[in-house]
Amino acid sequence: MSGVRVVRLATDGRTPTWVETDNAGRVVARGRFADALHGGGRVSLAPMRTVLVVPGTSVTARRLAVVGHTEAQARGAAALQVGESLATAPDRLHVAVGPPDLAGLRWVTVTEPELLRTWLEQAAALGVVPDVVTPDHLLLPEPIEETGAVAVDCGDHIAVRTSALAFAAEPELVPALLGGLATPRVHDGEEAEALLASGAVSAPVNLLQGAFSRTARQAVGPRELRLVAGLALAVLLSPLVLSLASLAKHAVAADRMERAAIARAQAVLPGATIQDPQAQVAARLAELRASAGFSMPAAALFGAVQGVEQAAIERIDYGEGVLRAAVSYTNYSDLDLLKAAIARAGVQVQDEGVRNEGGRIVSDLVLRRAQ
Repeated sequence: MSGVRVVRLATDGRTPTWVETDNAGRVVARGRFADALHGGGRVSLAPMRTVLVVPGTSVTARRLAVVGHTEAQARGAAALQVGESLATAPDRLHVAVGPPDLAGLRWVTVTEPELLRTWLEQAAALGVVPDVVTPDHLLLPEPIEETGAVAVDCGDHIAVRTSALAFAAEPELVPALLGGLATPRVHDGEEAEALLASGAVSAPVNLLQGAFSRTARQAVGPRELRLVAGLALAVLLSPLVLSLASLAKHAVAADRMERAAIARAQAVLPGATIQDPQAQVAARLAELRASAGFSMPAAALFGAVQGVEQAAIERIDYGEGVLRAAVSYTNYSDLDLLKAAIARAGVQVQDEGVRNEGGRIVSDLVLRRAQ
């Protein structure tokens, strides 16, 4: 059997549960954990790919067109898109992205790093080390009809999936959040369990990305991770993201990551002396967002890159009304496509040089709002 073990952390005071599936997502075994968080013993389970399902009420999910040549760039672009609409400081957000679908859209999730850290600690108390962490609402199947919805009872909340949305809320709020869609029948018990288990075989988004990725956690190690629990972990900085967190120095591996973070901060803050990467990059990001001359050229640039296959933004900077960006692409003709798309958005653009880096073509572009 090559299925998965699905572990659900109870949010309503009940004992956490687990089920095991076959490779088709059908439940073949189930059980309950002793309440290890309150002094009980652990359940001994054989090694198996494990999906930890967390409350969707604490994880916002959106389907977005995200530009990014690498996963780190995709997370950065997604953070830029969702950050302005959420009343939370950038360093208090953990953003994860799923793979693009046929339309080029990705599921993007946002939660608080401290919550994710708490869920991992709760799982560890049960003897569980998850390979995947994902919210309950994203495990539900997409309804066949565009106007349909699928809903399951998750104890203290209802998880809902439509053709465009995935969310979780208290039962009385679901009709309002569905807008004009009819309120669906709410599955519960073994029906709900089966729907969630089936989706866990191929979860749309794994929250274990960036500083929470398995590679990052193994680099520090379980003992060191416990020592630095509660301190800020470093978030990998893409030149596009312009966001970065401080890294604790309790382990040699963490120290190496901090030095890398300082180097990346220096790359996006040329000429600056880096003392506090998180604060300095966050301040620079705030300056960019506050500038009226930044948003229009930036929107034009992102839109143009999105429309050219395999194009990516490698670096971006803004000052004195001018946005400068290094953009990479695969064909020389792509530059004309990029410039034309930017011009159609009402933004002046000129290229200041072309070079080859690592088998890709890179152009330095200068963008200004049209006068």
